[in-house]
Order: sequence, then structure tokens, then C-alpha cells
Amino acid sequence: MRWKRYGFLSAIVEGYTSIDDFVRDKSELLAVLGKELEIHDNYVIVSFYTVSDGCESYRIELANN
Repeated sequence: MRWKRYGFLSAIVEGYTSIDDFVRDKSELLAVLGKELEIHDNYVIVSFYTVSDGCESYRIELANN
């Protein structure tokens, strides 16, 4: 399941070159899905809370940052 979460995040960041644009466009989607979004200057952290694994956090840093 971990690879599916990674694949999901890879798919939703595809085509973005700005963290601000990504946050503007996807923060509501992630909130509806119950995912925590932690915003930093050059990256964001998306946290998935699962029953079996507890919390998994993924750092999204776009290529131009």
C-alpha cells in the first residue's frame, strides 16, 4: 500500500513547477481525503494516518526548488 500512496502523490504533483501552485490547487483535495498538509518554503509534507502503520509522511520537493 505504501507504493500506492507514493504513486498517488507522484501523479498529483506531475506538471507542477511551483510549490505555491501545487498547494493552491491540491490542498482542498488532500483535506477532503483526510491528509495533513504541512507547508514549508521549498517543500510540503503530506501525512497519511493508517491503522496498520500509524503515520507515514512524504516530502514533496519540486525539481526547480
